[in-house]
Amino acid sequence: MTHGGGSCGGGYSGGGGGFYGGGYWGANSSRRRKNDEDCEKCCSCIFILLGSLLCLTKLTRKQRIAVFWVQIIIITVVTSTVLYSKYNATKKVNVAPTDMRALTKDTTTLLGDGMTLKSHSNFNAYLFKKVPRVVSNATALPYTYDTTLSLQPDRYEYYGYYLLPGSTIEQRACTYFTNSIVTMFVIRGRSNLDKWIKSKNKNDCGNCYIYSHVFETSYGRCSWDEQFNTYTLLVEEADDYYFLFANLYLFDSNFIHAHFRLNRTIYDVTEGLLRSSCNHVTHCHYPLEINSAEVVVIEAPAFYSHDDDMDVTNNARSWLYVVFFLVIPLVLGVSVSSLLFFFCKDPNKPERSTNPQTHRRQGTPGRPTRVTGGAANVAVIQVSDRTPLAPNLPPAYDCIPEIPPVSKEAGMPPTYEQAVQGGLDNVAAYQ
Repeated sequence: MTHGGGSCGGGYSGGGGGFYGGGYWGANSSRRRKNDEDCEKCCSCIFILLGSLLCLTKLTRKQRIAVFWVQIIIITVVTSTVLYSKYNATKKVNVAPTDMRALTKDTTTLLGDGMTLKSHSNFNAYLFKKVPRVVSNATALPYTYDTTLSLQPDRYEYYGYYLLPGSTIEQRACTYFTNSIVTMFVIRGRSNLDKWIKSKNKNDCGNCYIYSHVFETSYGRCSWDEQFNTYTLLVEEADDYYFLFANLYLFDSNFIHAHFRLNRTIYDVTEGLLRSSCNHVTHCHYPLEINSAEVVVIEAPAFYSHDDDMDVTNNARSWLYVVFFLVIPLVLGVSVSSLLFFFCKDPNKPERSTNPQTHRRQGTPGRPTRVTGGAANVAVIQVSDRTPLAPNLPPAYDCIPEIPPVSKEAGMPPTYEQAVQGGLDNVAAYQ
């Protein structure tokens, strides 16, 4: 049995936080738009990463390979963390007296090589080839529970039971006073319970409950059977079923007396049983075959004095994590990196001029280039945009010719006036 409660502003023991006020429903549309924008941004990032990988962006080969390895590392870490948290992390399962349930939620025999169970109270555990069939429990005595609770204004309390198909639960309840309005809701599943807690209108939460009843006026503190409201639930599917009492009045409290009577069905422990070595223990471990339909069933004896939380761990299959999240990413990374290196090209760089008569040395502006031709070097006079018509500008030193070196074959060099007047032809004549 699970017990909890709360109010509009908070809860306890899993009761949740009530509803969050008028902004809860109004925020759905803006939250939906935000999710669409986040999805578009995520898709854009994916296309950019794929483009950088498929040579669609201007990156060098080294940069492209580095981006690919970053992608591999992020995908591997995120995927392994999510899978481990979902299937292999330790979870708590609430167990009540006479409970019997198959541990099939968020468990897998592919990623888990065994099931470990720990509890502060004794329990029984069985290992089956597959989920066993459900049979009636005609020999067991019905489980009963009586309680009296005081509901303050604008508060609720609930009692939950895990029931197998074919089980029945009879609930009888009565209220002491008439100044407040007490409503009982029967809810199936934890998700529907959370939906009721978060809803603004408790009587209209989108079919989150399967039955509701408003208690009538009672006198004599529920002394007669006629004063009790009786409701019987026949379970069709295995799930958690909650009986919730809500005092929707804002001023007066109320007392409620409730009686629960359970007739449970159980799993057949004689068909398909592999192991049953865990009887009246507080710690148990069962190995699981890889990718099989094996399932562990736990049972809380009827002499359980109270509810207890059991730690359930689906032990990780270590070698499979190593193969899928270390070996395969390494092989894939090395293979794709090789393809990127040999088939992708680096971006083209701007080419420099190779003409010796127009190429100027970088870092020495204004200095002419010397050209080697024949036996002597000839100076190249570069044209400047500066003329005598602009006397205030500094002189253009690139207009001054470079005097060729003196050689024995050339004879005496020309005078300065002859070199300037004749230009290159005069210089060539003396060579």
